[in-house]
Amino acid sequence: ELNQHGGYREAEVNGTLKVESIKITGDTTINASSKSHGTGIGSGCHGTIGTITIGDGTSADNALRIISNGGNDGASIGAGWAGTMDSITINGGTITANAGTQGAGIGSGYQAIGGTITINGGIITSTGSTNSSGIGSGKNGTISSIEISGGTITADGGWTNDGGNIGGYTDTSGNTKATVTILDPSGLSIKAGEKGEGKYITTGTKDSSGNTLYALDMKSSIT
Repeated sequence: ELNQHGGYREAEVNGTLKVESIKITGDTTINASSKSHGTGIGSGCHGTIGTITIGDGTSADNALRIISNGGNDGASIGAGWAGTMDSITINGGTITANAGTQGAGIGSGYQAIGGTITINGGIITSTGSTNSSGIGSGKNGTISSIEISGGTITADGGWTNDGGNIGGYTDTSGNTKATVTILDPSGLSIKAGEKGEGKYITTGTKDSSGNTLYALDMKSSIT
């Protein structure tokens, strides 16, 4: 757990690891990067990460600042190449997440298995790479569900094969798409990116009442 006050921490980890949880809160600035196949924050190549929690939902977003860069084939925050991730919860903070090649900004990396992503707040800029989502799955990777209830979010995916800027596939066969739920879409600020097919949110996105939403339905939120 990282809960520093005005500090900076740098860590380098080699090898395949299983990490139960990562929790980052407090007044701190973190710069995290992976050289290859791993994540800035999350699992390494073929590694496993249980839960990732960022922010406590009570502190100002400018108190917690994170810049995270994934390595080749890894997400920026989430799962590395062929890794697994159970859940990511973001409650606040100012977060810049840049994926490595074929990885999502926040979510799964290349051929990685991802669980749930929940965003309750924060100022988030998340950029995926080729064939990957800004928030969701990496190339040939999976994500089970995404729920967004707050925050100011810019999500930019690459050419995502229907993954969209926010979204992706949920099983390895690619037959079932991830469930994306946007709570109170008119009250959120979500900017879709401009990279090829990735400028759209996954079709089949639903609101809290189960109604299907598309990017054009959220005129006050999607640009």
